[in-house]
Amino acid sequence: MHFEHNIYTMIDYQKKTMLRDPENFDYETIKLEIESITSTKIKQIVCLLYASGARVSELIKIKKTDINLQMINKKQYLIIRHEVLKKRGKTQYVQAPVSLQEQWLIEPIQSLVKNSPTDTLVPLHRATVYRKVLKATGINPHGFRKLRATHLSKYHGFREAQLVKFFGWQDFRPASVYVKANLEDIAY
Repeated sequence: MHFEHNIYTMIDYQKKTMLRDPENFDYETIKLEIESITSTKIKQIVCLLYASGARVSELIKIKKTDINLQMINKKQYLIIRHEVLKKRGKTQYVQAPVSLQEQWLIEPIQSLVKNSPTDTLVPLHRATVYRKVLKATGINPHGFRKLRATHLSKYHGFREAQLVKFFGWQDFRPASVYVKANLEDIAY
């Protein structure tokens, strides 16, 4: 019953606040949005949400040892290991590219890893993270996942197969939405 109460509280909170859709945010806009967050911890969480493309339920299970910054073929990547929510028990490694325009993501994530008092980076309940991110940004936390998919397609040239692997999707339908939207942007 306590869990149901939290879900209804979140839904009520969503209805009372005007949610913003980050779908059309470019790098500069998302950077300004995140920089405007006053809480350092929430800023770090949002950076990790965006960079990893993880769901909140996946994010709260990421440990310090699950994140690594590497150079691969002269490109910088955040390597993030996490459990895929939709595939119980399946762990995946996400190679999140970090372009020059995304360098501002690195410091907050490294700081989160370095200064986390526990092995788990975000030792909060899913509903708490959801509520705090929503309150700080006015954006549904899942919106950062959608925005990352848009940016991976638009700025990093990810195709359907790459998006499916990155996000742990079961099929190509969700990926085709982002690739199609990117192709439509190019056409106009």
